[in-house]
Amino acid sequence: MMLKHDFTVPRLFTAGIAAFYEDYYANKGVNIIKGTVAIGFGTNEIGEVTDVKLKDGRVLDADIVVVGMGGRPLTSLFKGQVEEEKGGIKTDGFFKTSALDVYAVGDVATFPMKLYNDIRRVEHIDHSRKFAEHAVKSIFADEQGKSIDEYDYLPYFYSRSFDLSWQFYGDNVGDTVLFGDSNPTSPTHKFGSYWIKDGKVIGAFLESGTPEENKAITRVARVQPSVDSLDQLATEDPDLRLFFCFQSISFNIFINTMITGAFDVADPLHINPSDTPRLNLINEQLIGTENYGIWSRAMLIALRAKNKIVFINGSCKKPDPESDTVTP
Repeated sequence: MMLKHDFTVPRLFTAGIAAFYEDYYANKGVNIIKGTVAIGFGTNEIGEVTDVKLKDGRVLDADIVVVGMGGRPLTSLFKGQVEEEKGGIKTDGFFKTSALDVYAVGDVATFPMKLYNDIRRVEHIDHSRKFAEHAVKSIFADEQGKSIDEYDYLPYFYSRSFDLSWQFYGDNVGDTVLFGDSNPTSPTHKFGSYWIKDGKVIGAFLESGTPEENKAITRVARVQPSVDSLDQLATEDPDLRLFFCFQSISFNIFINTMITGAFDVADPLHINPSDTPRLNLINEQLIGTENYGIWSRAMLIALRAKNKIVFINGSCKKPDPESDTVTP
């Protein structure tokens, strides 16, 4: 895997977060090359790729090449007809452009980020879906003489690979605090990071979080609780860091009970109140070999999300009957 920069995903990750994923991938046999780019490819007589030529002079043998490419909004068609800002077509909180009855949506549009009092352009499927939906509501509201609230988006990014799954909410500026178990060889590898600016938590990242924990960091990023000092979040106990933020936003008593230690929500033996015998984990019904691949992938994703994958991969251990966490 080739990286142009000093570490992976520099637009979002800190060096500490990136180190975990790079080491984890390396342990899976992935060779990571940093600080260079591909400038060409070698092929055989029938046009199949045989190698990759790097800018630093190296040549890598290759049977297949996957290239990740970025893009820029193509706004030249609208030059002089609508206002532009920050590389995109400028819109208001309802996605109206400077031209009468013309709206802009998607990666091409900039819009007011209400939460941060800023103008931004966001490239992500979550935003694109919500963006378009709000624009349609705005158009219908205008036609019907009604009013709706301005778009109020909380930035959200996520990724899944191997048995990893991370989510990020908010803004990744300011000082950072890394917490939890970021050892790439750990069987749990649950860790996260907070971004703190002007005394407030404005961004939250969590790897291998449960659905409840991911909802919690969403609220943390939205409400932006105050922090007296970074040391307050730099405690050795990651559960206390989560508890601090949950308390700061008066999170519900059930989550507070879990985080303060009444029981370990990260334990796969923990049963959430929503885990009932009637719970339908996935919509895909197993028919046979014809849909096993789709069904299996959906089931694995669901089991990981519920932190129950250990029950089918053999890694779940029987708890000590004398443990305080075991209730008769």
